Amino acid sequence: MVNDDGQAISYRKAGNAKRSNFLFLTLFAMPLLFSCTKNIAGLPNQDNVEASISNQSSLAQVSSSVETVPFERILFVPCANNGAGEEVQLTGEILIVDHVTFNNHGFTLTYHTIMQGLTGVSLTTGENFTVSGGSHGAISGAFENDQFAGGYIEQTRVIGQRSQFIVQYRFHVTVTSDGKITSGISDEKIICRN
Repeated sequence: MVNDDGQAISYRKAGNAKRSNFLFLTLFAMPLLFSCTKNIAGLPNQDNVEASISNQSSLAQVSSSVETVPFERILFVPCANNGAGEEVQLTGEILIVDHVTFNNHGFTLTYHTIMQGLTGVSLTTGENFTVSGGSHGAISGAFENDQFAGGYIEQTRVIGQRSQFIVQYRFHVTVTSDGKITSGISDEKIICRN
């Protein structure tokens, strides 16, 4: 490379000059970029943004409940007693955790059911059973005449020394517009696994 006077300039010097110019422009531009701020209150129609948001009240309300319900059922199990069938008594507790968010129009109910200490014994042969199960889910709906009625299905696995089966429970749920929840078993079905 040759300068205006006809003297040779090395490529290294030209590269250093370009890097120096780039560095200078970068360092000069950085303070300008970071010195700019916007004040939302200074924008038109924005001076009361924080006040207007904090003054609004949410129409949604929340209600939660934790309930331990005693559980005792006598079920006829057709596959127990080597296929002859017999009655099996299940006892223990069910922990039910409900959380409902609701407003004037509808709700979302989140539920957890946990079987606690459930055991079983057949009333003819004396076979012992262990019971496990639990589930979680959500139900959403709209209120009609200030309430919602619906349901969900729960399954419980029952395992004995000689037989095993599943009990499928259908729970009926009622949610009122003030957030009260009632639920109970409306139907049950035995599914043999032998």
